[in-house]
Amino acid sequence: MNSRWQNVSEARQATLQRHSTNADENSEPIPNDLYIEIFLRLPVKSIATCRCVSKLWASLLGLPYFTELYSTRSSARPRILFACRKDSELCFFSTPQHLNPDESSSLLAASYHMKIPFNGRYNIISPIGGLVFLRYGHIFEGRKTPELLSAIWNPSTRQSLTLPKPNTRKRIWIQSYFGYDPTEKQYKVLSMSVEGGIYKEHQVLTLGTEKLSWRMIECCIPHIHGSKGICINGVLYYPAMADICSGIECTC
Repeated sequence: MNSRWQNVSEARQATLQRHSTNADENSEPIPNDLYIEIFLRLPVKSIATCRCVSKLWASLLGLPYFTELYSTRSSARPRILFACRKDSELCFFSTPQHLNPDESSSLLAASYHMKIPFNGRYNIISPIGGLVFLRYGHIFEGRKTPELLSAIWNPSTRQSLTLPKPNTRKRIWIQSYFGYDPTEKQYKVLSMSVEGGIYKEHQVLTLGTEKLSWRMIECCIPHIHGSKGICINGVLYYPAMADICSGIECTC
């Protein structure tokens, strides 16, 4: 009896191996274009999961071409992103935005994305393309006082990128703005040290580079800091007032 079952098992295994070999011989690799077309139909959370499947999928999903195409298609289905504070946590939600005003009266369920623990104060800078520039206090292990961090968060994929600290001569307050350059297809951060109420040491950080580093830029109009800004078509706008001591009496 044992001998008969052993023969059946060996025959079954040989059959499976033969079918597997034939399938490998007759099958063709899936074209990358077909992979991309399938990925474009997936929600953002599924895209984040697919990045962990294989190196091939991770490389395809990391292509600037795919990111731009996915963002273009997603813009046809806009969503409203909002944050709620609960104790020492910042929670992010989103809901579809109806393009037809007649549909705005229907009930919508908000989708929960993530929460960020913080200690002390926080500041959300204008979100762009589903990315959020956030400055918040965080207590590291072994320390008692919070440290102010600057990070770019993607609430949909729950990924984050902590930014290096700007190069400043003094430990003074930093004002930052978040923007997107559609020509170079790059996200950029503008940071300025504020000393005596005047913007100084203007620096730009370009995301997506191998090594994140700040580069100094010159500002031809010394000005006093204003409020939050907004990036439109690659141009960053923020209200500010020219420094009286500089001899310029205009408002920019």
